[in-house]
Amino acid sequence: MFHMVINFCHNVKLQGVRISAPGNSPNTDGIHVQFSTAVTIVSSKIATGDDCVSIGPGTANMLVDKVTCGPGHGIRYKLNCLNR
Repeated sequence: MFHMVINFCHNVKLQGVRISAPGNSPNTDGIHVQFSTAVTIVSSKIATGDDCVSIGPGTANMLVDKVTCGPGHGIRYKLNCLNR
């Protein structure tokens, strides 16, 4: 589950975002970005039970600065891999 998803976007700036979920809430990512370019997340506070910011496939040119994360896992780069 995601609180916010940026999907197939270009030139997005999020500033001053506040997301709060209980620390024991499972699988609650704050912001998930995928298939997007030129995404900036700054001066924000994200408190969730899982990833603060998750970066999915197809994401390029992304900046995360002055973002407070916790109690979750912080910032995670997620890859979709195939085992062959």
